[in-house]
Amino acid sequence: MRIVYFLPDVEAGVSRIVKNLLRYRKKNSGYTYAVVLFRSDNQQMDACDGNFAADEVIRFYYPSEESAFSTFRRLSKTLKSQWDIIVGNDGLEIKMVATMRLQNPVVYILHGDFPYYYSMAKHYGTVVDGFIAYSNKIEKDVAAFENGAGRTRKIYYPSAAAADEPGNKKQPRGEKLKILFAGSLIERKGAHLLPAIYERIKKNGVDNFQFTIAGNGPLENALKQQLGDQPGVSFAGWLNEAAVMQEMKQADIFLFPSFLEGLPNVLIETLSAGAVPVAFDIESGVSDVIRNGVNGILLPVGDANAIADAVTGLYHDHAKFEMLRNNSAAMLQKFEPFAQADAYEKAIVEISQHKREGKIYPPYIRGRVLDRKWIPGWIVFFLRKIIRNPKL
Repeated sequence: MRIVYFLPDVEAGVSRIVKNLLRYRKKNSGYTYAVVLFRSDNQQMDACDGNFAADEVIRFYYPSEESAFSTFRRLSKTLKSQWDIIVGNDGLEIKMVATMRLQNPVVYILHGDFPYYYSMAKHYGTVVDGFIAYSNKIEKDVAAFENGAGRTRKIYYPSAAAADEPGNKKQPRGEKLKILFAGSLIERKGAHLLPAIYERIKKNGVDNFQFTIAGNGPLENALKQQLGDQPGVSFAGWLNEAAVMQEMKQADIFLFPSFLEGLPNVLIETLSAGAVPVAFDIESGVSDVIRNGVNGILLPVGDANAIADAVTGLYHDHAKFEMLRNNSAAMLQKFEPFAQADAYEKAIVEISQHKREGKIYPPYIRGRVLDRKWIPGWIVFFLRKIIRNPKL
């Protein structure tokens, strides 16, 4: 049996989850795994390193001038038979199934509490045999529009950090409070609030702290202009997974002012490293990992002052800080990598064995004028080349 994971060729949260699903799977299960990484020519983010513990890694490139239907036809050739199990993690592969009217079993993993994933699941759900959600919120929302079909399962993903020895054996923190933000420097992650958080902490009379910002993104230059010359602030730039973990092990408090997530692996890493998370209480994911006042602090979404005040409180209340940090291992067990990777494999195989009959193939939602099935692909490619390069 061949299980084929389809995902964007981008070094991001989705690829990290799939890497762990394959890294921690049983090696003698008898299943063959392939990973198909698809990437368009207008993708700006860094490509995956390709370090998947799979039997085969296939990189699929498609130019933006190509007809969507030509892309789907070529992408479908990465499958070897109608018995290959398609594990979707984005949307291109689900559109391929519907457009090419494939008979393969299809499992769709929703990787965030985002409208995009829900729209894919709703419109193309009639070709999906089972959904996997990894937070309580996502499971509830998918089950709601499924109308009681019972095809949705909540399975927490495997996290390598959950296998590490908990960091609550760290030395008691020093007088200087070490604060870390690590993530994409974008508004969805709350990076635009960092200057206000910093200023509020200073206004509260806290001077002896180190504020490290790790990551890159569109807000990087603006943040450096606002905070670059401020005492105690340092920019670490983009760091790989191992380097971020090292920063967390040095940190006392991890700031997570994100506005929207699925289930952030970085919070699991935070607990494993023994840092205390201070986060917005967003609907999906955070409460699956953090219990307010037990192993972290959860605050009203968007309230930068509340985050700064919570940090100030932990600066002064050493006993509360140590209590939260000593509870950092709480909630980690449900992300234990070997058990969760095995749970995913079992669910995927079981879903494929109970493939729904009479699949309904919805029409492709056209995003561009020339994406029509009856227009030959070479004509679409040529016209788009001319439109974009009229001097050709």
